[in-house]
Order: sequence, then structure tokens, then C-alpha cells
Amino acid sequence: MLGAGYLFSEYLAYPVAFTFTITETGQPAVFLISLGDLLEIVTWSFGLIIAGYFLFTVNVGTWERQSLIAPRKKEILFHLFVIAAILIAGGNIVHVLFNKFNGMVEDVASINTDGLNLFVLVYFIDEQVSHAMIHGGILLILGVVLASEPIADLPGEVTSAKARLTMCAMLLGFAMGAIQALAALEGQCTIVVLAGSWAILVTSLSVHYRLGNRSFDTLRPFERPNLGFLFCFVVSLTIVVLLWGIIFGIWPAYPFFKQPGELF
Repeated sequence: MLGAGYLFSEYLAYPVAFTFTITETGQPAVFLISLGDLLEIVTWSFGLIIAGYFLFTVNVGTWERQSLIAPRKKEILFHLFVIAAILIAGGNIVHVLFNKFNGMVEDVASINTDGLNLFVLVYFIDEQVSHAMIHGGILLILGVVLASEPIADLPGEVTSAKARLTMCAMLLGFAMGAIQALAALEGQCTIVVLAGSWAILVTSLSVHYRLGNRSFDTLRPFERPNLGFLFCFVVSLTIVVLLWGIIFGIWPAYPFFKQPGELF
């Protein structure tokens, strides 16, 4: 769904135009957005939300059939999922709209210094706020899926099928962590994603081993595919970001990593 939305959006170039005046400079301007941009908003937003909802409902359904998840907990997690969906959809809308404003205001600022502050504000919302909303929503969905798994009552017996499932989940975690790192680097919200993913991992480990009456010296990772996925996700994410910072460096005076789009 994400790929189709991106590909088809390239062919829907019919423009929708709005004329207005920039108050800082008094200059007239035209805001242009294509039907392809609107399609991209819809597909990216709903694609991510549908994928997250599928993961959430499948995980909840699995433990509901075994009576291992409380209705109250399910209700709280669903409310958190709704917040994550709003962040993802809102972030996509803000990004596409302010990306259009960004290019327009940049042209104005280049010929009129009075528009420079407006350009900085629009750029901040476009490249930082919107991406932080999107990635924050993705991480919140990941946390909701993990939290939907029972803790103390989860059977501890490890079968060969479950071990293979966890191995696949861990390999997928490595791949997805690297992809998420590159997406965060391009979106200039790497610090947000790093801090958020590590916070989820530390919280998950603490909850599992405190409430589950476990100790770290009796770690049995193949019992929990979701936790194995999260651990490999965070490790891969951190490795890619560190290597990227070491190889390409960061912009001076601010923890901004150089974006892939600026380098290649």
C-alpha cells in the first residue's frame, strides 16, 4: 500500500492552488499541492496505521483466546494505539503541507530577508516536528504491541517452533532497525528515535523481569519473539546511527546527523 501510493502519486500531477499574502513581507504567494501529494498522505498514513492495527489485534487476539490479557489493559492499549494513529496521520499531513510551504518560503527568503524567520519556522515544522510525530507514532505502536503480551502468566516452555519464530523475529528486527535508522536520519529526528527505542527496550526488560519474577542471569530470549525483535531492532538502529555519525559526521553545534538525501 505504501509503495503503490508513492508510485501512483508521481502520475497524479493535477495541481490544487491557493493564493495568499505573506504578512512578514507583504508579498503575494501561491501554495500548490498536487493530487499525488494528497494520495501520498492517505496511503502512507493509512498504510502504517493498518499495519500497526493488524499487529496489535493479532497479538491481543492470541492472548485473549488463552484468557491471558485483562479487558482493562486491552482498553488502555487501544487508546494508546489511537494516539499513535493520530501522530502518524497528523505527522504525514504536516510534513507534506509544510514541505510545500518550505520550498515556497525559501524562495521568498532568498530575495527578502524579512522572510528568513518565517523560513526557519516552516523548516523546523517540516523537517523536525512532522518527522518526530511520524516516528513517535511508529514507536508507540511498537510499544503497544509489546505491552499487549502477557508477562508473568506467559508459558515458559520453549518449543522448537517458538525458537524458530523468535529467530525469524530477531532477524527481522535487525533489518527493520536499520531501515528505521535511515528513515530517522533522513527525517532529522534521529535523537528522538534513539531515545524512544531505548526507553521502550529498558522499560520492557524491567517490566518483564520484575513483574515476571525473573532475573537477568536466567534470561531465556527464545520465550518471547516480540522482545527478541525489539532487542535486535534497537541494537541495529544504534549501530547504523553510530556508524553513520562516525563516517559522515554531524552538523556543528547541534546533534543533527547529515541526511542521506544530502550525501547521495
